[in-house]
Amino acid sequence: MYFQMDLVYLGGWGKDVHKDRTFEWCRDILGPAGAQLLADRCQWMDSGETNPVKHFKNKEAQGWHFNVNRGHGSNRDGDTNDSRIQHAIDRFNTALAKRKDGKAISAIETLAQGVHALQDIFAHLDRLVKKVRIGGISC
Repeated sequence: MYFQMDLVYLGGWGKDVHKDRTFEWCRDILGPAGAQLLADRCQWMDSGETNPVKHFKNKEAQGWHFNVNRGHGSNRDGDTNDSRIQHAIDRFNTALAKRKDGKAISAIETLAQGVHALQDIFAHLDRLVKKVRIGGISC
């Protein structure tokens, strides 16, 4: 049991959610090619410069996977200051701007970064996040 919990803390979703399930969830919206691009980029967030194990002491890298803003509470709009939510909002807004500029592929890649950050709220069992609100939508 300890090993399983440790695995979840270090990145338990892995390919099954970040890639395979993400592809399934997005296929009808983005089509097979767009969904595959988003799923591949979402999985990629666990490697490279944002790898949470390789860059354990890097707060910026950790902020995509774990809340590095603990103790900062919520802002006046009721949105949490969780670093993963901040990344997701930023990536969503950046993706919209890229799409408006006709950069559809770059927009999907950027959106995938935010999707990964949101998935990791639940992947790493952050019980301090009770409510997530992005763009006026609460879940």
